[in-house]
Amino acid sequence: MSEPKISVIIPVYNAQNYLVECIESVLKQSFQDLEIICIDDGSGDNSGLILKEFSKKDKRVSIITQNNKGVSIARNEGIKRAKGKYIYFLDSDDYIEENALDISYRTMEEKALDAVYFDTVAFGEADFSKEFIEEKNRYYARKHDYSAIYTGEELLCKLLENHEYTCPIWKQLIRRDLLIDNDISFYDGIIHQDELYTIQTMMLAQRVLYIDRTLHHRRLRKNSIMTKPLEYHSVYSYFFGIKEAYRFLLKKDCNQQNLGLILSHLKRLAVLARSQYSKLPENEQKKYLDFKEEDKFLFELCIADGVGTVKQRDILSEERKNLFKEREDRKKQLSDLQVKAALLEQKNAEARKQLQASEDTLAKERETGKQQLADLEEKITLLEQKDAEARKQLQASEETLAKERETGKQQLADLEEKITLLEQKDAEARKQLQASEGALARERETGKQQLADLKEKTVQIERLQEKYTHAEQLEAEVLNRLNDKELLLAKEREISQKQIKGLEAEFLKQLNDKELLLAKEREISQKQIKGLEAEFLKQLNDKELLLAKEREISQKQIKGLEEDIVSLRRENEKTRTVLECVKVETEKKLNETKKNLSEVREANCKLKEQQLNQLKKLQQKIEQVKRENGEKEKDIRRLSRHLNDVKTGWSFRIGRIFTFVPRKVRDFLRN
Repeated sequence: MSEPKISVIIPVYNAQNYLVECIESVLKQSFQDLEIICIDDGSGDNSGLILKEFSKKDKRVSIITQNNKGVSIARNEGIKRAKGKYIYFLDSDDYIEENALDISYRTMEEKALDAVYFDTVAFGEADFSKEFIEEKNRYYARKHDYSAIYTGEELLCKLLENHEYTCPIWKQLIRRDLLIDNDISFYDGIIHQDELYTIQTMMLAQRVLYIDRTLHHRRLRKNSIMTKPLEYHSVYSYFFGIKEAYRFLLKKDCNQQNLGLILSHLKRLAVLARSQYSKLPENEQKKYLDFKEEDKFLFELCIADGVGTVKQRDILSEERKNLFKEREDRKKQLSDLQVKAALLEQKNAEARKQLQASEDTLAKERETGKQQLADLEEKITLLEQKDAEARKQLQASEETLAKERETGKQQLADLEEKITLLEQKDAEARKQLQASEGALARERETGKQQLADLKEKTVQIERLQEKYTHAEQLEAEVLNRLNDKELLLAKEREISQKQIKGLEAEFLKQLNDKELLLAKEREISQKQIKGLEAEFLKQLNDKELLLAKEREISQKQIKGLEEDIVSLRRENEKTRTVLECVKVETEKKLNETKKNLSEVREANCKLKEQQLNQLKKLQQKIEQVKRENGEKEKDIRRLSRHLNDVKTGWSFRIGRIFTFVPRKVRDFLRN
């Protein structure tokens, strides 16, 4: 087998929830000439079992098992085992696009590159906010154009200059010989290995290219190296990476401008490590005292001595944040006060409008009051007219009430007649029910009779079956007889052959004894033999003819028996079909009788329901008539009360009007 073109190295540690998606994304690649090296770094979950399942299904998946030594040792083991021309490092909780390796490989081959770089997009579990994920994607995004072929140093410095440098190794495909020839590996015992590894490989690469495509998906999850809380190990890893990167740069021949850009990046890493170191507890801060003197000096110079300034800077930044907050709060208070003032002015204007409106309404009400007085005088005259009309209506309503009482009595009489008619119909329905029940009983008796007939037919069928069995027995006996006759014929043939042999022997003896009479006896014996043979042949022919006749007779008998059997079977089938038809007909009749019964019952129920509904409607009509009579009586009472009220109101109003009339006019009117 030829060597694979790409080696995909996946360190695995307790990743059972994400491992299947990760490996399947590699196996489903459009580029298939690859190997997958999975390093199980002492997983305590089902990751090992998942890897074994994949290695059974696909020979391209190989497994390296080791105790928990860390991701650096795992990746180094993968580099040692790798056979591909190019190497790609993938984390066990991430996945890649289906065409990621195809695009990367083609670009590397066409352009003869040492390394190719592409983009990633972050996605998170439910524990991460949308803002945090968006911030990560802004960090990974690249806005400038890097489509030309550069040296690794040129691309590194361009990215640093544009503040778009990110170091993750799962965003790059690299030539394996570049790592092997320059002895590039991951340092044991540190995290943030990507920082040192990416600077080293980019400074060594002669031809690199950036593809403006998102080919990788980065999972953000709790307790990963990127998201778990800060600790001393992180600070130490940054320090070690800065130190080793600086030593590596001293060995490289690069111009001062590029060196300045890379060193400024290392300074930013030192500031980040310093801020993390300042937040550690005092006992963890003192761990660097166990370093060698050279490393201790460098750690103090790079990180520890700047803690005071970092703390002061943090205090100043905190104070600045507080000042900004106070300023924002005051701005909010001012804006709230302005809003309240505007609202008060609006309320004041509305109050003025309401005052003006109330004054206008008062003036209108005065005018309407005057108008109402004039209207009252007109209404008094109208009320007098209505009083006369109401009296007329009272008389008319009393007359109509008397008529309605008479009609109500008539309706009650009609209802009683309808009730008697309904009772008669109910009696007729009961009679119909009784008649239908009698018809049902008759149909049941006929059904029983048909069942008895069916039983008799089944008995006949059983007898026919017995005849059929007897015919089969006869057929067997005939066959046995034929076999016996054939055996007798064979025995007779043997006997005749023996007799012929005996005669020949006697004839020979006679020939020997009587040599003189040989000619005569030969003729006589020949004649006798011929006669015997003729007789024997006749006997044989007669027996064969008899056998043939007996066979024909037996065959005819067998055919007759077979025809009888066929006819019996046909009759049996006919009887079965008749029985089935009878059953179907009886079932149909039973179902029809049941349906008729159910229909009769339903009709009776409907009749009863209709009668009950009619009775209810009649009762409701009676109650309505009673209510209407009660309401009419109430209306009459109301009209009488209203008339009394009108009379009292008129007397009161006339009295009030008379108070405004001059005394002389009053006396005149009274007289």
